[in-house]
Amino acid sequence: MNCLSRYLLSVASQLMHYLDKNDLLPTFQSGFRKGHSTETLLIRLLSEIYGAIDRSQVNLLALFDVSAAFDTVDHDVLLQRLSISFGLSGNILDWLTSYLQDCSFMVAHGSTRSLWVPAPVGLPQGSVLGPLLYIIYTADLGSILAAASVLGQSYADDLQAYIHCLATQADAAVGTMSRAMETLQSWMSSNRLRLNPTKTQLIWLGKPQQLSKIDLTSLALKYPNFTFSTSVRDLGVTLAS
Repeated sequence: MNCLSRYLLSVASQLMHYLDKNDLLPTFQSGFRKGHSTETLLIRLLSEIYGAIDRSQVNLLALFDVSAAFDTVDHDVLLQRLSISFGLSGNILDWLTSYLQDCSFMVAHGSTRSLWVPAPVGLPQGSVLGPLLYIIYTADLGSILAAASVLGQSYADDLQAYIHCLATQADAAVGTMSRAMETLQSWMSSNRLRLNPTKTQLIWLGKPQQLSKIDLTSLALKYPNFTFSTSVRDLGVTLAS
């Protein structure tokens, strides 16, 4: 490990200590945090799904993918959040400002090189600070879903949203999820992020006798942009209806 890598690791460690000490990180963000992992996230998700199934409910799960998430983070917006929402000031904020705003990039094609130009967006690739800064940048996502009456949790840039309901309430649940997606898309658009619609997955989970009560044909006609899968892959684990 070179001197720069050790220095970045030290900054990341001190920043994480500050965030943990002041309980500033999103409760249900499991990415790149001590004591959190894909395993703990999936255990919570499945525990809640099984609990709903025991109550004779069905579950509507949406898995969202953010396109080129780390590459489109707006430096000015991130620095504003670090200052206002997370209370950073003084040397650490000055250092992070320099770290982000001194970035530049160029394009190489064969032996041809473009001029170096400032990079106002994006987090440095391969940096230990990148994932932590992305979590800070998107810390509002959990509260956005909660305000839309949808449960949510995330691992880095993988976002899960889900609703428990009776099978007879499936239409209302899809309507709620549709409005939550619109709110998410609006927030992401204003923050230079974008949901990848081709990788968004939706699935109903529950007991066969409860799932059989859902009129999928009617839902498909009412919500033509929604496609419900019978199995999805979530953080390396396959979930079937």
